[in-house]
Amino acid sequence: MNFNSAHTGSIREGLGLRKDGQTFPIEGSFHLIKPEGTYALTGIIRDISDRMQMEEQLRVSEERARILLNATADIAVLVDNKATLIDANKAFCRKTNMSRDQLIGKKPLDLFGRDVAKKRTAFFNKVLRERMPVYFQDNNGARWFDNAIHPIFDRKGSVSQVVIFAHEITELKQKEGELIAAKDKLKALAMEVSAIEENARRTFSNYLHDRIGQTLFVLKIRLEMMAKAEAGGESAETWKEIFKLIEKAVNDTRALSYEMSPSILNEFGLEAALEWLVDQANKEHDLKVNFESDRKPKVMDQNMSTVLYRAARELLTNVVKHANAKNVMVSLSQDDHQVRLEMRDDGVGFDIRSLQLLPDRNKGFGLFSIKERLQWHKGDMVVRSAPGQGTHITLLAPLS
Repeated sequence: MNFNSAHTGSIREGLGLRKDGQTFPIEGSFHLIKPEGTYALTGIIRDISDRMQMEEQLRVSEERARILLNATADIAVLVDNKATLIDANKAFCRKTNMSRDQLIGKKPLDLFGRDVAKKRTAFFNKVLRERMPVYFQDNNGARWFDNAIHPIFDRKGSVSQVVIFAHEITELKQKEGELIAAKDKLKALAMEVSAIEENARRTFSNYLHDRIGQTLFVLKIRLEMMAKAEAGGESAETWKEIFKLIEKAVNDTRALSYEMSPSILNEFGLEAALEWLVDQANKEHDLKVNFESDRKPKVMDQNMSTVLYRAARELLTNVVKHANAKNVMVSLSQDDHQVRLEMRDDGVGFDIRSLQLLPDRNKGFGLFSIKERLQWHKGDMVVRSAPGQGTHITLLAPLS
């Protein structure tokens, strides 16, 4: 340090020399005094090694932060805990049409509309309050952003700075909207196809019952008359075989007719159809199925009744195939605005979380399909089950 160039009150920095010959940074403060008429220069010299080291660390830290901010193509800004901008990357400068020097010292939230600024300020304050990062999506006009706000702590553990990232997702949101619209169209098409199929089943069922079934029945009567006329001899056994075949054809036709579209559903309603379904399940399977109803008239759209009936039949089939149950309770009731069809079994149950990942071809897809059909008709399905605890499924459908 050159003391000759020092002036009164000046502060100079320089290098000091240790006994071992090593230099170190120093700072000197000097004053010119005149005691007893003679000028003298006094000064205080301080070792500033620690300060210089901290300043260098701060410079390196700021440079590193600047590099990190500009390493992303997304918007990134660094602010203090008063939301005053300390640094901004090139993406934010381009977005605001301002230089970095122009932005430093400003409050970035003031650069947006009132509603956007209010919402983002709330998230900013949440970070300061809870000392945890937050993630959220919002829009500034027609543009959508995926935002992240992260706290930076000082040595005392207080939030001293905050870094904010914003990734534009406008195009993704547009594609998402298009996908939702396409999904709705696909659902509408699927429901229309389902309605067409149901009409076809009903038509074919009526044809089987009214035409082929009646024809077989009349044929059986005529053949019985012929058999009586030719009674006796070896032809008796032949007639028996013919009657068995005709009886089987009549039964198969009736069963196929009910499978396609049970006339009891169309003629007497959902409650009667469910009672018949439960009766058939008791006859055909090693299973005890009970049915209960509040016996209230349930005024529903015919398509909705068909959806509930087919769902009940599909659920019973699932119980037979997968549940290993001994008892099933089917109940039908209603409140002021909806019909409730419930099915409980004491079978093996299953983990319902698996249905939310990927529908299983043998079980999950059936439940997934039922829920989709009900929701299309403004209904819903609730599934309660756990391994070893049976299954309780509730179908909800609106009244007409």
